[in-house]
Amino acid sequence: MRFNFLFKPSNYRRHLVSCHIRRISGQSVQILKKEDDNSTSFTLDLPVVKQVFENPLIKDKPICIITVAGAMRTGKSFLLSQMLNHLSNEDVPKVNGFPWKGGMMRYTSGVHLWTDPFIVKGAEGEELAVFLMDTQGTFDHKTTVKENMTVFALSTMTSSHLMYNLMHVIREDHLQHLQLFTEYGRLALKSSGTTPFQKLHFLVRDWHYPHDAPFGSEGGQIVLDRLLNTTEEQPLEIRKLREHIISSFTDLDCFLFPYPGPKVAEDPTFTGSAEEMDPRFAKYINEFISQTLAIENLQPKRIAGKIVRSREMVDYFQKYLEIFNGDEIPEPKSIFDTTAEVTNLHALSEAKEKYIENMGALKQSAASQALVEVDLLTKHDQSMKESIEMFIEQSKFGGEAFAKHYQDELVKEILSKFDYFKNLNDSKIQNIFYKAKEDYLTNMEIRCGKEQPLHEQDLMDYHIKFAKEATKNFQRVNTSGVKQAFSDNLQERLIREIDERFVYYQNLNEAKIRVAVHRAQDDAIDHYTKVMDGVLEGPLAIHNIKLDYEHKSAKTTSMEQFINSSNFGTKFVTANERSLARDIEDKYSYFKELNGSKQFSKRLKATVEQLSDNETYKQFWSNPTQQKIVGGSVVSLLVIKILFGS
Repeated sequence: MRFNFLFKPSNYRRHLVSCHIRRISGQSVQILKKEDDNSTSFTLDLPVVKQVFENPLIKDKPICIITVAGAMRTGKSFLLSQMLNHLSNEDVPKVNGFPWKGGMMRYTSGVHLWTDPFIVKGAEGEELAVFLMDTQGTFDHKTTVKENMTVFALSTMTSSHLMYNLMHVIREDHLQHLQLFTEYGRLALKSSGTTPFQKLHFLVRDWHYPHDAPFGSEGGQIVLDRLLNTTEEQPLEIRKLREHIISSFTDLDCFLFPYPGPKVAEDPTFTGSAEEMDPRFAKYINEFISQTLAIENLQPKRIAGKIVRSREMVDYFQKYLEIFNGDEIPEPKSIFDTTAEVTNLHALSEAKEKYIENMGALKQSAASQALVEVDLLTKHDQSMKESIEMFIEQSKFGGEAFAKHYQDELVKEILSKFDYFKNLNDSKIQNIFYKAKEDYLTNMEIRCGKEQPLHEQDLMDYHIKFAKEATKNFQRVNTSGVKQAFSDNLQERLIREIDERFVYYQNLNEAKIRVAVHRAQDDAIDHYTKVMDGVLEGPLAIHNIKLDYEHKSAKTTSMEQFINSSNFGTKFVTANERSLARDIEDKYSYFKELNGSKQFSKRLKATVEQLSDNETYKQFWSNPTQQKIVGGSVVSLLVIKILFGS
């Protein structure tokens, strides 16, 4: 069965004692049942149980389960329905509540739960999810002792407030039905030092002796005191039973009800309205319900002193039913071991959640919020220590053997979870590593990506600057306030890979320098040649002193041009500077030869002028154009002579 309307926010009731409560929704669902009358065991409707107790709105809230148990046809379902009606506003129709009807045959079977809890501020200030639970009547002609015990045991073990519904008087056999739980209680008390059960409330219906003990809680206390009082005259068995009951419950109470009236007890058409009840009964049932549902009387379910959360009840219902569905009524030790198992499992789960919560900030944070490896280990150690301490505090039920087993399991699960967090942190550190390296590469590419080479010192300065920035970006202030690398190994790798990349940039820059130097050397030679060609432009020679002066001036200018355009700080530049000087001197030799040839041409001109006074010759040699022609011829002859010899 599924309930699509369950657990809507509007369905939840707050401030239980308020007189302005909206109409209650929800319904009674059967969570424990037999497949048929011939079945020897009960089945738990686990999907419904999970849907009720694991609902996200309440799963982590403390839970209070108010249960009624007792013999058949004693008005248990009717009482719970009256409780539900008490929570309704007078101006709205009453709820149907738990199903019930008059008659001599059993009507409720198994265990029923009201699906819609009431959310209240408990006596301790924390929000509390309050559930009402109904059980089938015991000791009818169809139910075995084992089945009766299963229902009664499940009610007792899971309730924080158990109402034990009886007729007329509390008999000794009623107390003996609690024998199994008092034996369990002794084991639990010895193991954990805490009272195993909470409130046991005897409800005596149709109380016939108001002259001895008045109706209500006042008379109930009188009856309870007399009932549980022990004397030396009593048999040891009776005294022990009472002592164990008193030590097994944190709170024992009793309430005496008068006869409800003939309409309630005898008329099958009774609808449950207060007008049809005997006035005295209506008064006392209202008084009882008001007391029971008062905020200060609602206590969260505790097992071994630990508050139980709603979602944890699923495990208790499952495990308890497993042992009670066996062939025999379980021994108290079996119930004890089952409780210890579930309690330790829950303690393990909460301790593990505590560890995850402490470490969980790492999961939610951005990559820039990765932890330094040492800090991660420190955080892990501290979180694991807190989790183990929390487990030890909550695992006092069951003894050292149970605690050690589940603590070992907790450590295994924490270490497994730490591997996850470490891998997550490592991936973030890897991202920071690659980002730091990429920033270095990007900055260096911008500087080294141009055609023009960098001065060696500039390249080194850029490398140092961006390498420092990269290593700085791979650090953060640790918990001690000191800057530290996220990972020492990765920082060493970052420095190594940056240095390796720098060698590449050095080689690349060196290659560019070589090209630039050769180009600068060629430009310097070209500049020297151009200057000297201008100096010796004419056909006639210039004086050797002037030629040497012009050579030195052109050489100085060319060398300065070379140095200025190839100042990259490498030895290669210095070597090429010397090579350029040699090349210029070789060029100068050529220009000296060229100038010498022009001196021969000048002597030839003088000789010709002396040999002839012919005006035509004079005009010829006085004409610069003609001089160039003759000079060129002479130079050509001189060159041929030099090349081939003669």
